[in-house]
Amino acid sequence: MTSSRKYNDIRAEFIAGKMTLRDLAEKHGVAYDALRKAAARGEWMDERHKVSQKVTSDAVTASIQTRVSELSQFNADDLRMAKALRGMAAQLINQSQLPGGKKLTIGELGQIARLASDAQKIGRLALGASTDNHELTGAGQGPIQVSDVPLDEYKAALKKALEEY
Repeated sequence: MTSSRKYNDIRAEFIAGKMTLRDLAEKHGVAYDALRKAAARGEWMDERHKVSQKVTSDAVTASIQTRVSELSQFNADDLRMAKALRGMAAQLINQSQLPGGKKLTIGELGQIARLASDAQKIGRLALGASTDNHELTGAGQGPIQVSDVPLDEYKAALKKALEEY
C-alpha cells in the first residue's frame, strides 16, 4: 500500500474512532512522529472533533424525536381515556335521571364527581394544559355556577357528550 493511501486509511480510522495516534502508529507499523506531523498538517483532531459533535448531535436529535413521538402517542391515549371516563360519568348520571332509573346515592355521586374530576385532569394534562386553575369564569369574573348554565344548554351538551361515546 502506498504511503499516502496508508495515511488516508489511518486518518479515516482516527477521525471515526477513539484510538490514539500512538496506538494507530503501532497498529499500522508507521513512525509515531511522522503520523503526528501528518495529523497536525491535516487537522485530524479538528475533524475528529467535528465528526464526534455531529454524531452526538444526530443521536440527541433522534432520541428527542423518539421521545416526542412516544409522548404524543401517550397523550393521545390519555385523551381518549379521559373522554371515555367523562362519557361514563355523564352516562351514569343520565341513566339515573331516566324514569325507572337507579337513583344514585350520595356516595355514588361523590365517586362519579371524582371520576369526572380525574378525567378532566387527565385530559388537560394530555393537552398540555395546567390542572391548577381550570375554573371557567362568568361575566362577573367569578366561577360559573351550575345554576348559571341554562338547563336546555346543559341537556344539549350532555346529549352530545353521550352521542360521542
